[in-house]
Amino acid sequence: MTDTQINDAILKGGKAEKDAIAYIYQDEDYRTNTQIIARNHRRLRLTEWMDVFNESIIQLVKSLKKGNYKGDRPLLDYFKGICRNICAEFYRKENRDQQRLDPRDIPMEDLRTPYLIAVEEDFKAIMRKAFAELSEMCRQILTLRMKGISMREIAKILGLSNERTAITYAARCRNRLRDILEKTPFFNQR
Repeated sequence: MTDTQINDAILKGGKAEKDAIAYIYQDEDYRTNTQIIARNHRRLRLTEWMDVFNESIIQLVKSLKKGNYKGDRPLLDYFKGICRNICAEFYRKENRDQQRLDPRDIPMEDLRTPYLIAVEEDFKAIMRKAFAELSEMCRQILTLRMKGISMREIAKILGLSNERTAITYAARCRNRLRDILEKTPFFNQR
């Protein structure tokens, strides 16, 4: 099937859609590229490639039905972009889960000295003060981002129009926080 035939079949729905999806599932190029992307992606286990493949096909069908694919590039390349995004999401979720470790799991040799504790407390106080100077929107965006929430999810949570808007706000907020911190003596001791 050609890219146009796949696109038309999915838009048509019914048996034609099922046949197009079956074609993609059986196409060696789609499978091989998914395996390569999954293998090359940061810390993504090769055993997860099939999950990435399935999720990518679901997202591809949704995207085609929304009319997001314009036919300006091969459908396989469009599919590979979807795979990369899904691999990144798998990685973010894995990181988020790893950040939820129990503090009791920290080995005894990682305990901090009184001096390091004092420096850390000073740093936290400065960060709290700088954070307080930011707008409520900036505090929310930066807090959610520090928790590992994706920009797409942040946009939904905060009711922003799209992911790009959230990215723009986050960049401005980071710059604002950096400007505030650069004015403090703690960060100017170099």
